[in-house]
Formats: sequence, C-alpha cells, structure tokens
Amino acid sequence: MKPISSIPWHRTRNRWVASIDLLGFSELVRKKHWIGVRSVYEQVQERLANGAHSTNPVEYVWFSDTFLLYTKNDSAKSFWQIESRTRAFINQLILHRIPFRGAMSCGNFFAHKQSKTFVGAAFVDAYKQSESQMWIGHSFTKAAIDRMKELGIRRDR
Repeated sequence: MKPISSIPWHRTRNRWVASIDLLGFSELVRKKHWIGVRSVYEQVQERLANGAHSTNPVEYVWFSDTFLLYTKNDSAKSFWQIESRTRAFINQLILHRIPFRGAMSCGNFFAHKQSKTFVGAAFVDAYKQSESQMWIGHSFTKAAIDRMKELGIRRDR
C-alpha cells in the first residue's frame, strides 16, 4: 500500500456520486450464510460490471454491502451517464429481488483507486441520505438537485 504522503490529494474535484447499500446483507454475514453472500455478490457485481450502460465512463467500487459510483466531474453529461448507469443497476437489483436503498449527490469528492481512498462531502451526503431513508429506493440529495438546477436538468425527466 502506498504511503499517505504519496496520494495525490490535489485531484479532489466536484463529481456526481451515488451510494447504494444492499439491505439484508449484514444478516447473511451475521448468520454465516456464505452461499447467500457469494450469490448476492455474484449477481450484483455482474449487473454492475456488464449490465446496461456499463460502457458509460462511470467508475465504481464496493466495500461490504455498499456500492459507490462516481464520475470524473459534475457536468450535465456526467450526470446523464451516472443516472443511466445507476438506474440500470437499480432495475437489475429490483428484478432479482435484492433490496437496496441509495442516494445520489454532487460535490467535492476524492477518488484514488490505487490507494483505495474514496472520501469527500458528496459521498458523505449521499451515504447519510441513503441511511436516513426508511424505505427501499433511491433519491437525490439537496446538493444533487441544486446542481441539476444549475445545469438546467429537469427532475421530471
């Protein structure tokens, strides 16, 4: 692992970030239902890596039951890329009866895959909103809605 001092922190920028948590996953792990854990991971990762819109230049990582999608910047084009990729992923989760909750935000975010470092206000914002939802589904944070307005992206589309 690279030392912290070698991480290029100056690459922090505004990006679109979506955080999606799988529900019930912790229970599978707690009960040591490893076949279920493996099955869920295989299904979810296959849908994310090879599903609809997987050719969009949207990056993603996961840790435990949290999947994080993010773009290179906060442009309108990047919004449509992450929105379509996230929507396709969510549709597959629904189709395969995998419960989830998630949120998309926009703002400052640092991503450095080589050091496995992912941090920033946009991620915190999306994660906190996702965790506060008491329902299955996906939403936009206030920061995402504000940026959409700035870009002239209509929410009803």
